Amino acid sequence: VLFIGDSWAAYHQAHDSILATMISSSTNKPCVVKSIGNVGAKSKEVYERLFSSTKPFILEHPDYCIISVGINDAVAKMGADYYTSNYVNILDFLISQKIVSIVLDMPNVDYSAVYNRESFSAKFRHQLSSAITRGDFYSFSSYRIALSETLNKLEKHDSIIYVEAQNWMPNNSAISFYCDDGIHLNAERSEERRVGKECRS
Repeated sequence: VLFIGDSWAAYHQAHDSILATMISSSTNKPCVVKSIGNVGAKSKEVYERLFSSTKPFILEHPDYCIISVGINDAVAKMGADYYTSNYVNILDFLISQKIVSIVLDMPNVDYSAVYNRESFSAKFRHQLSSAITRGDFYSFSSYRIALSETLNKLEKHDSIIYVEAQNWMPNNSAISFYCDDGIHLNAERSEERRVGKECRS
């Protein structure tokens, strides 16, 4: 199983063996998980890296590829068309390599927390981009809707597993799933560790 994408994939490397064990336990089959991601990567970069830094992992012929991409597109207000176009390119390439794609639907993250950390120039740039692309500023729903509609039109259900946000993240906006920055997933924590401790990616 290959896991590609942005910082979510990059920070998952430390947990690859845990996920592999979970999959092996539930399927009774041997499993290896490899995560390769790039912090801050947008959908176009993730696609382009399929032919460069990610290529050696593709050549290992994984059976499945988990894709985590889109949050950086949404934060930068690149627009749903930009996002879905690059996502389809990623899917088409994986399908051509006979790799089943696991699409993780983009969850709600605390964009207001991200926005508050940005510089004035970044805030202005994202406001301008939001106006140009007509993208939601504090919500990523337009990106999710556009991708869902696009996947339905592709009719490649045998090669794509689409996991809606509410299915993989119950209570889509649950703060307990995130680190203190409000955007990166934390390692699963027990109740006693959730309160008052800094999370780790």
